[in-house]
Amino acid sequence: MIRTAFLFFAVATGCSLSGVAQGAPVKAASKTAALERALDRANKGNLKPMHALLDRGLSPRMHLQGSPLLHFAATVHGPELARLLLARGARLDDRDADQNDALCIAALLGNAPVARVLLAAGADANSHNKDGDTPLHLATLVNAQAISSSGSADIARVLIAGHAQVNSRNKGGETPLHLAIGGQNFAIAKVLLQAGANPNARDKAGVTPTEVGKTWETMVLVATTSGKRKLTPSELADLKGWQSIKPLLGLNAAAPSKAASEFEHQVADLKSAPDVNTRYNAAEWLGKSHDPRALMPLLAAFSDKQWTVAEGAMLAVGELWQGTPTVRAQGSSPIVAALQKLGASKNETLRADAVQTLSDLGDAQSLTAARAFLKDASPLVRAEAITCAADHKDRAALAELRTIAQSDHAPAKNTTLSQLAAHAIAAIEMP
Repeated sequence: MIRTAFLFFAVATGCSLSGVAQGAPVKAASKTAALERALDRANKGNLKPMHALLDRGLSPRMHLQGSPLLHFAATVHGPELARLLLARGARLDDRDADQNDALCIAALLGNAPVARVLLAAGADANSHNKDGDTPLHLATLVNAQAISSSGSADIARVLIAGHAQVNSRNKGGETPLHLAIGGQNFAIAKVLLQAGANPNARDKAGVTPTEVGKTWETMVLVATTSGKRKLTPSELADLKGWQSIKPLLGLNAAAPSKAASEFEHQVADLKSAPDVNTRYNAAEWLGKSHDPRALMPLLAAFSDKQWTVAEGAMLAVGELWQGTPTVRAQGSSPIVAALQKLGASKNETLRADAVQTLSDLGDAQSLTAARAFLKDASPLVRAEAITCAADHKDRAALAELRTIAQSDHAPAKNTTLSQLAAHAIAAIEMP
C-alpha cells in the first residue's frame, strides 16, 4: 500500500495540506488518509498517531472502507491496537457489509493474539456472518501463503477455548470440518477432530467431511484422529506408503527444508520475477519472515526499476527491523546507507518513503539521516521529514524546523509546511 506522507496531527487540527505535493496543488489530506497512516504505524508497533487521532475526536467506531475500525486491529500483528480501541469505546458487535464482526476478521486472518483480546473482552465465539459462517468456519480459510498451518491451528485452539462450537453449521449446512478438509487445511482439521468434530456430519447436499476431500490423506486423518482404527498415524502412513501425509501429522522433520526452499524461492522472485506484483509480494513475504538473511536482498530491491517494488522493499525492511532482534543487533548502518542513496532519486514519493523508513528505524543514525531531508526540494519529502522529527521529539531538528516555520510563512510560500513545522516544534518542546 502506498504510504501517505502527511503529518497526522496536522490533519486532526485542520491544517490545509494544499501545495504539499510538488507542482500543481493537491487536495487536502482527509481524516481517512491520516487514519490509514496511523494504522500503518500501528502495524509497526507505534500507537502514538492513533492515540493522537483519538484524543482529537476520532470515533473508535468509525468505518474505513466499509469496515469498523476494530476490524483493522485484526490485521495488525500485535493486540495493542485492539486493546486501545476497545478502551476508547469500540464495540465488539460492530459489523461490516458482510456481517462479519471483529472476531470473524481475526479468525479469517489467523490472528490468535487479537482473537484472545476480543474473546477476553466478551466477543461471541459463535457469532456468524451473512453466510452463517462462524469465526471457527472462517479460521479454516486462513490463507496458507500468509500464515503457517500451525498458525491456523493456533487460532482454532483459541476459538475452541473460547467456547466455539466445533459442529456449528453455516447456511449450507457445512461444519468447520467440511471447510477444513475441503481446503486441505489438515492442521486445523486435526484440531477440530480432537475437539469432537463429527466426521460423519452431512451438509445440505448430504456430503460428509470425509467425502469432501476423498483423498487418502483425509481418510487417514479422520480414521486415526477420531479413533476409528487402532493403527497409529505413522503405522498407517508407512503401511500404505503415504509419506506425503507424515509432515501434515507432524511425524517427521521435513518442514524445515520446505521452509528453506520457500525462502530461496521468494528471494528469486524479488530479484527477477517479470511481474511487478510478484516482486512486491516477495518483498512483503521476506519482511514478514523475520529472517536476517532477507536484509541484503531487500536492500538490493531499493534500486528496482519499478518504484512500487522499491517501496514494498522499504516497508519490508521496516517490518524486518521491528521484528528481528538479530537485524537490530547488527545496527542500522547498511539500511541507512541504502536509504541515503535514494536521496538522489528523481521520484519524490520514493524519497518520502525513505524518510518514513528511517523514522521506522528510529535510532540515532537514522534520525540524523532523516534530518538531511528537511532541506529536500520537494514539500512532500520535507513534510515527511517534519513528521519524523515530531514523532521522535528530535531536538536536533529544532533549528531547521524553525527555519522552515519562518521562511515558508510568507503568503507566496507554502504555508502548509510552516504550520506543520510549528506543530512539530510544539510537539518536541512539550514537557
